Amino acid sequence: MVEELVSEILHPALRRMIAEFQPERTEQRNAVYRKHHKTLIATAGPCPLAFRHALSAVDEVLRNDFSPKDEPLPASTSEFLRSIGRELEIEEQGEGRRHPAGRTP
Repeated sequence: MVEELVSEILHPALRRMIAEFQPERTEQRNAVYRKHHKTLIATAGPCPLAFRHALSAVDEVLRNDFSPKDEPLPASTSEFLRSIGRELEIEEQGEGRRHPAGRTP
């Protein structure tokens, strides 16, 4: 059961998280944020990649202890980026603002 948990759930999820730290994925996320904000937090130096190293270490332990198969990951859909982009557009347009009870804009 443990080997199945690692092979079918944990290892694929870990690989997906590590893939999100690839330079092109990081740049896609930053592009969405740059479009709406003048400054990005924690973009300089190794800070944005700090978790990649920890996740890669866990991946190495799983590979040594369980030898999971590296099956192709499903294509990334960028749902997160679309969701954040849409949220920022709504905020920018002023839609979705709450008004005090009984008051209309």
